[in-house]
Amino acid sequence: EQLSVEALRGVIREVFDETKTLIGSVAGSDKLDQKFPHPLFGPLNLKEWFAFHRVHAMDHVQQIDKILADPGYPHA
Repeated sequence: EQLSVEALRGVIREVFDETKTLIGSVAGSDKLDQKFPHPLFGPLNLKEWFAFHRVHAMDHVQQIDKILADPGYPHA
């Protein structure tokens, strides 16, 4: 499925909004210390997963910005 850059920005904003809602729902909970496996980094608690998710998503945003800034875009 192909989406415009503006539509993709909307999808990214929705994911960030959903993440903020999820973080708010577990804030102060004992679930924050529960660990879940990551295939590369090993067990991460929810705080670590939230931080990883943010960094990972921002990597993709930076990749998109780099592609859009290429003088040959959209044919590069």
